[in-house]
Amino acid sequence: MSHFINRRSLVAGIAGVGALGAIKPMVAQEDVRVVSAANGDIEVSGTPERIVVMEYELAEHLQTVGLTPVGATDPKSIDTWVNLPEKLGDVVADVGSRDEPNLEAIITLEPDLIIAAHPRQDAVLEQLEAIATTVQLEVYSPRSTPEGNETSLDGAKRVLRSVALATNTVDVAEEKLAEFETFIEACAGRVAQIGYDGQPFVYSSLLATPDGTLSLLTDLSRASGTISALGLTNAITTEMSEGSHFYSISLEQIGTLPDDIIMFYSENEEVQEQLNETLESDVWNAAGFVKNGGVISLGSPNIWTAGGLITMTDIVNRVMMVLEMRAHS
Repeated sequence: MSHFINRRSLVAGIAGVGALGAIKPMVAQEDVRVVSAANGDIEVSGTPERIVVMEYELAEHLQTVGLTPVGATDPKSIDTWVNLPEKLGDVVADVGSRDEPNLEAIITLEPDLIIAAHPRQDAVLEQLEAIATTVQLEVYSPRSTPEGNETSLDGAKRVLRSVALATNTVDVAEEKLAEFETFIEACAGRVAQIGYDGQPFVYSSLLATPDGTLSLLTDLSRASGTISALGLTNAITTEMSEGSHFYSISLEQIGTLPDDIIMFYSENEEVQEQLNETLESDVWNAAGFVKNGGVISLGSPNIWTAGGLITMTDIVNRVMMVLEMRAHS
């Protein structure tokens, strides 16, 4: 499962696309698909080839179905925080930030599809729609509370299917979704074999917020929900968090967590100094689970906990590796 994505070659340059556009055949009616989006029911014709994507999660979904955008908001930031198999780097044009996209840069790319985020790009939606067919999808905010019984991971799968419908890659998306479910089932079986079924755990970034608290993720979150699907038991319940996907706890309260938990976190050099403030704290090191060796780094790069199938596959691979090591130590 390590090579989850088949990368699609970058399409021709602007001049070439302009020439192709002049002789582009008419799209048959059966090639028109309707995507239910935040900005209405959007008709998308044929197979878009020049796609601009405007949110971390949407960039990941696009790569899941094997596509590379011609432009993206914050591409270098995506490479820093999202562990994509194919880095965007200099291959993808920078079209500004997610909050302040560069409309001129987008126009220059001559996109035939823009995949935007709701509510982040609401203010520029009309301008985007004037440039090209725009599908605005309600992506999961890392600090929001999912509605109803839909978990954050359920929401990611729903958004992936919308991206696939818009890009004419539904078969690829369904294949990846099926692969993911089979992968989780296989890993859950292995967790039981090595004796970690029911093991209490907590997932946290270990980065203190401005008010001095740490966020511990409930199963409504993508990261913890996926780990729980392996058969481990999240020590942070949705009752504790009043239905939110995270529970805030002060560093002084960290010792109230059960002594037998495993606490997972990932690392990133961008925030290592802030992470060390937690790990080197006397209060932190006095906690029972810390003394018991229950603090487990999943290594670097950082795990973007609001990611999709690529990210969740990555987190499962890392969790399985450390559990196998512990089981055989």
